[in-house]
Amino acid sequence: MVACVVGGGIVGTLTAHALQRAGLEVRVLDSEDSGAATPVSAGILFCIRDWQQGGVWESLARAGRAAYPGLCAQIESKVGYECRGLLSVSADAANLIRWAQNEGLTHHVLSPQEFRQRYSQLTPPSQDAVLLPDIAQINPAAFVQYWRGHLQEQGVCWERAHVRHVLTESTAAFGVSDGSREWTAEHVVLAAGAWSSTIHPPIPEDAIIEPRRGQILVWRDMDTAELPVVLEGERYLVARSDGTILVGATNEAAGFDAQVTEDAREQLAEFARRWYPDLPNEPAEHWAGLRPRGVAHRPSFGAHPEIRGLYFNTGHYRHGIVCAPETARHVAEQIKFASGMGNPI
Repeated sequence: MVACVVGGGIVGTLTAHALQRAGLEVRVLDSEDSGAATPVSAGILFCIRDWQQGGVWESLARAGRAAYPGLCAQIESKVGYECRGLLSVSADAANLIRWAQNEGLTHHVLSPQEFRQRYSQLTPPSQDAVLLPDIAQINPAAFVQYWRGHLQEQGVCWERAHVRHVLTESTAAFGVSDGSREWTAEHVVLAAGAWSSTIHPPIPEDAIIEPRRGQILVWRDMDTAELPVVLEGERYLVARSDGTILVGATNEAAGFDAQVTEDAREQLAEFARRWYPDLPNEPAEHWAGLRPRGVAHRPSFGAHPEIRGLYFNTGHYRHGIVCAPETARHVAEQIKFASGMGNPI
């Protein structure tokens, strides 16, 4: 039984992993488009404004946080998995504390004085901050690179292709095409991120995906000892143990334009230096990627309502890193049952 996954970012990679574990023969077709979201993601294992998302986002993020220690076991340094915690500075601190208590997450309230004592590199806020010490992070590009290699060693076929069409007969999918080549499969999973809605036949209206550009600044060789993720509103500063600092992110309606802009650079640099005054004036790198936002403001994962054998796993927006393990598991479970392969994963 063959499953074809369209898209090789973190969502497609973890879908391939779940399908391979389920016993299917798996092929991944990845366009490797510039502007893809995964290579330019910060890797925080937490939904921005997690405690305000509720509903499906909250349950997916909870399951994702629980899955990553296993996915990263014994390869932590290779994929950048580290538990540095997350520090939130927000007027909504009371709701965050209640959410953390409900989730069973440890939290500490730090006064500006305690903040200064712990994090000498950072400018202390004028108000209390909430520290969630158990929030982890990964390096998404390194994570996908490792798992791609591992899955190929396990027999998963990985090819570069810009899929344009799902091949259908009557009401069933039987493969995909890039316009010149065809690949047959009993099951097709669209995990093409911001490009998911460009593949024909059109996906249902409530699952349509639109691209949202996010820009990030990167500094290298900084003092990042003991620093957690700093979250203020929808802006963040992520410190990695290798001395990298990432600051993001913008949220722009720019179509499929993945070019960086000077305006975003100035905004993000101002935020960065407000928190970390010793940062050099010029970042080492400036990234932009296209996040897939569902018009229904929720991810689309599961079976197509009308075409048998066609599945979606897309629309994760800013939360693809943390939510991908659970949506991948869900889609693989559906395909496993549809294939008559017994118990769920």
